[in-house]
Amino acid sequence: MQIKQTHADIFEITQVPSLDPIRVITQDLGPGQGRLIIECFGEAWSNYWGGMGNLTLRQFILMATTEYVVMNLLRSTKASATKRDYVTRIVDAVKACFRDLPDMPPPPSILARCEATWNACYPDRRLWKDIGTSAQLEWVRVFTTFETLHYPHP
Repeated sequence: MQIKQTHADIFEITQVPSLDPIRVITQDLGPGQGRLIIECFGEAWSNYWGGMGNLTLRQFILMATTEYVVMNLLRSTKASATKRDYVTRIVDAVKACFRDLPDMPPPPSILARCEATWNACYPDRRLWKDIGTSAQLEWVRVFTTFETLHYPHP
């Protein structure tokens, strides 16, 4: 048996209307890798993300849609509507907590996220140096449209 001690950040979120205290554990495990564990009223949900580009777990959770995070935590499309609504309220509270943290850096711009994602998928070709093929331009257009639809900015 091998035992390894790891670092984790633990947050307790209280005074959320109609919710018991929420305990959140985040672990940044390496570049673009992290684990999220959420516990509320004796139930727990967790997920590992291994392809977050150059983002920390907290930045990634803030940039992702609530629906995406909920789906990954529930790991099932068969969860009842009541369960999805419950976990959605919890994830919304977690995201509000992350936004309010004093050490939270501002999220990267759409273009920076686009470039980081492209570079993670195609490490041998840099997006802005190679941009010129119709496939690359189409990818940027689709990604930017997706960003606009799923990550609205104020």
